[in-house]
Amino acid sequence: MNPKRRPSTAKSFPKTASISKANRKPPIMPFASVPSRNSTPRPRNAASTSTPIQVPLISYALYKGKDLYYVGLAKNLRSRLHGHLKDRHAEAWDRFSVYLTQGDEHLKELESLVLRIAAPTGNRVAGKFIGARDLLSVFRQRITSSQKRELAAITSSEPPRISKDRSVRRKRGEYDTIVCPAHQDGFKKEFLGKNRWYAIRISKSVIPRLKYVALYITAPTSKITHYGRIRAIKPWRDSGKYIVLLRE
Repeated sequence: MNPKRRPSTAKSFPKTASISKANRKPPIMPFASVPSRNSTPRPRNAASTSTPIQVPLISYALYKGKDLYYVGLAKNLRSRLHGHLKDRHAEAWDRFSVYLTQGDEHLKELESLVLRIAAPTGNRVAGKFIGARDLLSVFRQRITSSQKRELAAITSSEPPRISKDRSVRRKRGEYDTIVCPAHQDGFKKEFLGKNRWYAIRISKSVIPRLKYVALYITAPTSKITHYGRIRAIKPWRDSGKYIVLLRE
């Protein structure tokens, strides 16, 4: 005969709550599981075969008035909020918000994103992204390489040497195609009708390695529809721009 069990009770709680200075006790969040009436009790000496319960992470935010002060994650929200009433944040916030999700797989990355964008004053650490790496050294290397090529193009009569390997060109930041925006009418008249396109702003150091020009047709098309092989690039009047002549 099954022993009598206390009937389970459930209460609903709002996803956001406020704490006043008069009553600074956070509410109890309903995350404890209660056995059902039909469950069979396990003998005291029986070995446990169930897997540990995975407690989900909870995202919460502390506010001072209407201003965001702190963003954090917790598995035991009540304990964490009680801690914030005694630590360095004690007098810096007066209300909080709780955000519940179906899964917590990417909560740490979302927390880091919020910290970097909103920059709450209560957070000392900006957070990290899994698998992220600092690209500053890569940018410096590519900028230095580009400046050296431009300097060589200005001081030398020989055009810069362009690698035939696409992976090498991509690593150096070299390219052989320029993309230009175009309206439908001008595209049909000049690009398709006369095999040319103007007036384009192009750096002199880039011209020797350009082989193709592609046109991005504006709304409602909003995509690149055509490209052509460059026959020559010449100055366009006295505007400082260029006209691209296409091969037949």
